Amino acid sequence: MALSNSLQSGQVPMLCQMCEESNEIKWKCLQCDFLLCTKCQQLHQKVKSTDQHIIIDIKDITTYQQEVNDQPDIINIPCSVHNGQNCCQFCKTCEEIICSLCFLQAHNTHDMIGLAKEYELTLEAVNNFRTEVEENILQIEKGLSKLDIRKTSEESLYESEKQKILNRERTLKNEIEMHTQNLLMKLDHRREYFKKSVQNEENRSKKLKKDLEIRRESLDHTLKQNNATEVFNIFKQERELRADSKQRIAPVNTRIKGLPQYVPGKQPILMSQHGVLTELGDKEQYKFKFQVLQQFKTKFIVVENLVCCEDGTMWINNSVTNKLRKIQLKKGSEPVQILKKLKAFAFSMALLPTGDLLISSKTDALQILSKGYWRN
Repeated sequence: MALSNSLQSGQVPMLCQMCEESNEIKWKCLQCDFLLCTKCQQLHQKVKSTDQHIIIDIKDITTYQQEVNDQPDIINIPCSVHNGQNCCQFCKTCEEIICSLCFLQAHNTHDMIGLAKEYELTLEAVNNFRTEVEENILQIEKGLSKLDIRKTSEESLYESEKQKILNRERTLKNEIEMHTQNLLMKLDHRREYFKKSVQNEENRSKKLKKDLEIRRESLDHTLKQNNATEVFNIFKQERELRADSKQRIAPVNTRIKGLPQYVPGKQPILMSQHGVLTELGDKEQYKFKFQVLQQFKTKFIVVENLVCCEDGTMWINNSVTNKLRKIQLKKGSEPVQILKKLKAFAFSMALLPTGDLLISSKTDALQILSKGYWRN
């Protein structure tokens, strides 16, 4: 900086502080605090007493100083026991940082480690804690997402089962009216129980997530501060939380008992045959039935890939015959309308945001079919 100010102010350029002849200053010895020319820099590194000195390019002085400033101040951690003393070691036996007086008075027979080394280990542990908290938050978010799906699914199931019960009620008329009301009451009760259980789990999980986010913010704040005292303190806090069984992270419970399924009886006259509510197994709860609304025919034996375009058209292919087709589906028409025919092998296809068609031919090369080409 002194060199730069000298040149900018029009003064005589600073000379090398070793030879005092050359004004081509390019280096600085950090230990000697000397500005050097290239020749003296080379000599400086050959002298036995200075060959271990750190010499940097004067262009890198600002960067080096910034890196030094970013390092945590480990040597100036005040001792919590002895005023005016700075901590210099870490007692592994007591798991605390100590000063030299602490060592002489109470820790001289304990297992010790250098403060800098322990700081590196502790910082790594705190980073691991942060990663663990982040993973727990992600797991909770996934669990909450599953709960949302379950709520929607159970509401749909509720409406479906309720309709079955009402349809059966209309079939049996007045003879089974009381039994129908009893079944609906049970179903409503189970529905309310399910909703209450989901709400309780959501509240618990959201509170846990909020607590974890606070801990993550605290960990992030500590890591950004580069303050060794705060790092050691938050390490203790996080370790104590993990040791406390009440603080352990419980995953989101998505296996909440769902609604029963209505099974109609086969004898429409007897009230006992109106039907009962039965429990669904885990696998049965996630079964879906699809209704075929319309079918379309292609000349392919098998349609292996299907990609939908923004304009409502589609690309389909069959890799055995190396045929690629652009088609249009029309309501009420079984055969598809073929818009373009291409001879190309496609193992997989995807539509890019630009509208171009990305094709994988099961090699290390991907091909792009331009949107401008296949629109022609």
